[in-house]
Amino acid sequence: MNCLVTFAAASQNSDKIINEIRKFDEWGEVTPNSFFVVSNENAGKITERLQVYLGPKDSIAVFAVSRPWASHCDPIVEDLILSQIGQDEDWIPRDFNHETQGRE
Repeated sequence: MNCLVTFAAASQNSDKIINEIRKFDEWGEVTPNSFFVVSNENAGKITERLQVYLGPKDSIAVFAVSRPWASHCDPIVEDLILSQIGQDEDWIPRDFNHETQGRE
């Protein structure tokens, strides 16, 4: 299953959640508190696995990811998503340089 894990947590809890996310075979940081995760576990199991690190005012959500999708994040993470889901929408970032075929 391909999932987007996003959370809001106190810094000490955030570090624990991120350390647990890094134990998945494949993952990529989309934003500091959002990660693309490839797992055999479903969204409920992933939430259950990570919720043990949440404090009383923290929150987490896990969403299945499918097409269409678009992003503006680390190109390596975009490549991971592309490899798992397939081509994204035809969206070109503002900072794309057509001459170099990369971001400025």
